[in-house]
Parts: sequence; C-alpha cells; structure tokens
Amino acid sequence: MIRALAERCDAPKVAARDLFHQLAYSYVIGNNDVHAKNVSIRRAAGTATWSVSPVYDVLHTWPYEGDHRFVPAIRPDGPHDAVSLKWWRELAADVGLAQRAVQRILRQVTGAAETLIARATGEDGLPATLQRDVRRVIRRRARDLADPR
Repeated sequence: MIRALAERCDAPKVAARDLFHQLAYSYVIGNNDVHAKNVSIRRAAGTATWSVSPVYDVLHTWPYEGDHRFVPAIRPDGPHDAVSLKWWRELAADVGLAQRAVQRILRQVTGAAETLIARATGEDGLPATLQRDVRRVIRRRARDLADPR
C-alpha cells in the first residue's frame, strides 16, 4: 500500500515517509482500523501535484472492538495485536526509507504516547476499566516501537 500510493506522488520518498508515519501513529494510538480507505493521496487544487493527504479517521478504536488486532492493509501474513520493531524496520526498508528517518519518526511517535494517553482517556463516560486498557495498549505499543539502543 505505501509503495503503490507513494509512487503516484510527485515526491515518492516524502510520500513513503509520510505514510509510514501515519501507520506508526495509528499503531501506537490503538487505531486498529487502518485500511486502504483510511489513507490516501490528493491532488493540490489547481495543480497537477499529488501528495499524501493529511491524516484522517484516526482514533483509538481498541475499546470498541472485539478483535484487538492491528489490521494494516500492508501486512501480508495477517493482523496482529503486537507488531515488532523488526517488522516496522523491514517495512521501512522495503519502501526505501532511510533508517535515520525511520528512527526520527518512531521517536516522535513513541515520545507522544503519554500525551495520547491523556487525550484518549480524558473522554467523559469511558469506564475506568476501558481507560486502564487504553493506557496499557498505548504504552505497550510505544514500547514495541522504541529502539532498545
């Protein structure tokens, strides 16, 4: 999915980086609803320039699903609740992202985990048990993407 969309953009490497960032963010926040209709490219008004659309339809879906697996359209071997750092690095390499860019994206996404927790668990009416689960999922997924070095 990343490669196919990025190749249609005027700056494919930038597009691949932006799409990778959107997927990593979705993973950490617990947005398990990542599919081909929730990521896209767009043409700038009045031009022929194509780029990645801003992120949309991104929210923490984990408490509202019976199936808690991350289901990105890019995972050929099926959905998983935990997606390893190794897999993310392999994906990045497959779409031609530099490891420095990948590390920067993953640091940014994992560094935002506590802010994401505050936003996701600040909803009125979310039962305490679900708030606890949301915090646990975001922290675990941030650890999944954290570089052990």
